[in-house]
Amino acid sequence: MGHSNPKRSRANLANQDMISNLPDEIKYKILNLLPVQEAVQTSVLSKQWRRKWAFMPKLFVSELNCVSPTLGDTYASRLETFVDKLLLLHEGPLKSFQLFTGQCCPPAFDQWMLVLSRLGIVDLHWVLLNYEVVYRIPSSFFSFNALESVYLCNFLLKVPQPFNGFKALRSMELLKFTSTTADLTKLLSNCPVLESLVLISMRVSIGLEIRALRLKMLIINGSFDYIRLEAPMLVNAKILLRNSDTCCLAKNGGKSNLEEALGSLVHIKRLKMKEKFVKYLAKGCLPDHLPYMFNHLKKVSIKLNLHCFEETRVACILFHNAPNLQDLYILADVRSKEEDPSTLSSFWDAEAAHGLVFNQLKTVFMEQYEACEPMLTFVKIILGSAPLLEEMILRESTIYEEDENGNVTQITVDLDKFTKASSKAAIIFE
Repeated sequence: MGHSNPKRSRANLANQDMISNLPDEIKYKILNLLPVQEAVQTSVLSKQWRRKWAFMPKLFVSELNCVSPTLGDTYASRLETFVDKLLLLHEGPLKSFQLFTGQCCPPAFDQWMLVLSRLGIVDLHWVLLNYEVVYRIPSSFFSFNALESVYLCNFLLKVPQPFNGFKALRSMELLKFTSTTADLTKLLSNCPVLESLVLISMRVSIGLEIRALRLKMLIINGSFDYIRLEAPMLVNAKILLRNSDTCCLAKNGGKSNLEEALGSLVHIKRLKMKEKFVKYLAKGCLPDHLPYMFNHLKKVSIKLNLHCFEETRVACILFHNAPNLQDLYILADVRSKEEDPSTLSSFWDAEAAHGLVFNQLKTVFMEQYEACEPMLTFVKIILGSAPLLEEMILRESTIYEEDENGNVTQITVDLDKFTKASSKAAIIFE
């Protein structure tokens, strides 16, 4: 009876190309983990790998890993040649295309965009890192009928006529772009299922008009003259306004800036308002209350000048309309002190008398806290009306005073003297 040779069996096993026998879907996942140039080079490994890259559903192109200029060539020319061949030789369905480059070759970009628009692309990343040149998005981009996610950086946006919209688009991120209010409004209003929107470092001619009835997440970071926001399903919003001097009042039906920006957010859960956005909201005639309650609002992060009467009123209107607020973060703006401190303290006391309470508040974090009258009055109101408060963290902005003898001492105030509605509330200074 014959016996197999164990050493020969182990050698045969070692010589087997186990990876090449994997299912195609696993091979595609492996290829997508490689730089695209290396993925293309796998064609020479064996018969099983030949032209597998051509059926990859995702292509990630970065000049850092696919361009090696030789004598007489440029990075731009090598990139153009590589991507031209990549798109020409690709055979299978292509769902995702990502381009990251600092090279400027607009004619090639236009041609690639045209080719991609005919392939049923679902996910598109187009990041141009050469900020000296602004690329105008070609009209072919607006015919990506299957697009579900798009990320564009450094471009000029001009929406053509006609434009049928992105009917399947759910996520849009636009960074460092130039457009007009009319074009941006037209684009956004023709994305009926849009759920996530990020606008960063935009140069928009006038302002932002965002009407997105299914939008759930919004991030805005840049400069604008006004904002009109109609997004009743919005859950998470972060708005950072860089400018404020050029900001104007809302002009739609006499509504205040506060109403135009926040009035429709009936499902909002997390709201961040940074830099000069609260200053913008405070412009014009503030309403006594907003038309809707923010019953779902749990977390608020706000940059607030507690020495400014109008900004303080904005905060109070928001707090009155957010009965279920649990977490409050305040970055106190201590640079400008516009009002008489005693007037602001009286205002806070009046708000407390009119029912300003924090029944669900659990945590408070205040940056740039200082022991001045308006802030102390605000802290006193929170401590006295928050029965569930667990922790108040005060990160101090150290301030000093000079007595009649010229001695300088740090101003401190013992907050334990204030009445606490919560026996568990801990006050922590950092």
